[in-house]
Amino acid sequence: MITQTDLRKISKSKSPKTNLLEAITAIADQFKPYQIAHVLAQVTHESGGLVHDREIWAHRRAEAL
Repeated sequence: MITQTDLRKISKSKSPKTNLLEAITAIADQFKPYQIAHVLAQVTHESGGLVHDREIWAHRRAEAL
């Protein structure tokens, strides 16, 4: 089981979003540990180390100008 402490260890953020922990906990019994690890790795990468929980499109606005 993944805890908030575990998320802090792998996160660049001092306080990773608790909604991620809730989501992982909700699906944990449906998947094998390696599958959860894969999803967590992808989410960590895509969120900039669990810093962002929304898509950032600032570079797109700059390209459009």
